[in-house]
Amino acid sequence: MGEKYCKGCGRDKPLKGFYKQKSSKDGYQYLCKLCDQERLRARKFGLTIEELRSLVSQNHCDVCGRTKEEVGGDRDFHVEHHHGSGKVRGYACHYCNIAIGMLLDDPERARKVELYLNKHNYDESNTPG
Repeated sequence: MGEKYCKGCGRDKPLKGFYKQKSSKDGYQYLCKLCDQERLRARKFGLTIEELRSLVSQNHCDVCGRTKEEVGGDRDFHVEHHHGSGKVRGYACHYCNIAIGMLLDDPERARKVELYLNKHNYDESNTPG
């Protein structure tokens, strides 16, 4: 099996690392699968590839500040965006991303949750178990 040069990452990769494209001279896309997925992800969020790379190179959550190691790794981080407008706001760990989504992107709902948690705050050393 042959190899092909990827114009995205600048590496020679096995042909199985490229999607097929009948209209190209060699029958394969000019970007490897990983670079093509990165291109589509950037486009989904209205970012350039450089902006996406900069965002995902962060090692911490923009919401809670925890690092990738504290959360569980790269796969547990997401491009955090407003679910109505699609506008990117930052890079969030899985937990913060889910919480924001469950709060329906509503700051007032988040304030109510904060008030509730403060009202029912307790000393964790006194919890059963």
